[in-house]
Amino acid sequence: MRILTQMALILAIGFSGLAISMILPVPLPGSIVGMLLLLLLLLLKVLQLKHIKDIADFFLRNMGVFFVPACVALVEHFDLLQDKFAAFVLICVISTIVTFAATAGAVSLVIRLQRKTKGDLAN
Repeated sequence: MRILTQMALILAIGFSGLAISMILPVPLPGSIVGMLLLLLLLLLKVLQLKHIKDIADFFLRNMGVFFVPACVALVEHFDLLQDKFAAFVLICVISTIVTFAATAGAVSLVIRLQRKTKGDLAN
């Protein structure tokens, strides 16, 4: 029952994000607005992590399944990509490198902040 409640909560936040995106003056995907809304609720402590932890863990364990539709679409529409295949691969490689660099930078920053916080607590 707890999983269903958590799923309903995630869906409610997602649909709220979709509704908000429809009334925004700028084109922003509802899924992005929903994730920002979820982040805001967590940061403001309106929603605690324990309220969505089980369903979030389930989604993380099964994340690969969510890539299947995108891969199938690529295979189905490969004829459209054939002329631009080199550009597509180049964009994928560059975006992967940028993602790795951004992740490494974020992890490095968090480690430095944690060390600084531990140093402040020790004094």
